[in-house]
Amino acid sequence: NEKTGLITAAEAMPLRQFPVTLDNQVTTIGCFDPGSEIVTLREEVYRKLTGNNLSQQNAVPMISANDQISATSGLIDSLAITIGTITFYAAVHVVPKSPAPFIVGIPFWAMADSRIDIYPDGFTSLTITDPNSPHQTITIPTTPRLKGGARRHR
Repeated sequence: NEKTGLITAAEAMPLRQFPVTLDNQVTTIGCFDPGSEIVTLREEVYRKLTGNNLSQQNAVPMISANDQISATSGLIDSLAITIGTITFYAAVHVVPKSPAPFIVGIPFWAMADSRIDIYPDGFTSLTITDPNSPHQTITIPTTPRLKGGARRHR
């Protein structure tokens, strides 16, 4: 801060993203969102997958950051999610619209026994462990999600 000489947090920083492969069929962008209580998949990406049943009876109301409520389209019980060399399995809510194709929320990060390193410039690395093979751990870098995300202010 020029006025006080103290280091202060940035006004805004973009969310971080990384490549994911879903059910060995579709590669898309996963958006790291530690503020999301669920893992979500945009419906247009879901339609590209074959062999995954969507349970509409498990649709839930979803509250956005601006307190708008909309329903999910349903739930995929156990979707295979490959990040790097590890395949994870998670319950994934399908949503009609989303700012990112695949939003990776808290349930995933808890399951993957994650370690998150965020540096002053915003660079973020994610260390994740295969819960089905705990000796297998990887660290992946992320890139900033700028399109449709946080705007940088000068």
